Amino acid sequence: MVNGTLIPADFSKLVKTGQYNKEANIMWGTNHDEAGFVILTLFPNVVPIVNASEIFDAFLDQNRTAQILNSTAYNLDPCIADAARDTFTRFGTD
Repeated sequence: MVNGTLIPADFSKLVKTGQYNKEANIMWGTNHDEAGFVILTLFPNVVPIVNASEIFDAFLDQNRTAQILNSTAYNLDPCIADAARDTFTRFGTD
């Protein structure tokens, strides 16, 4: 996370401009949809949007589930057939 102190700027920009500790070993990596692997083991089939809370309730308490599903950050897109698992994957990876 770029916070201005520990990481003063986007790391890739720091590397490109040589503004990093050149004596330290760096391991590069990314993650994308990491939580999708977990959700598939517990919910191998498509979960209808109306049952989306079941996925979140498997990991979180009901209050937290309601906060997430009612937030604007993790909207359940009715145009996506697998919106419930997709939304959990985005939330879980974040």
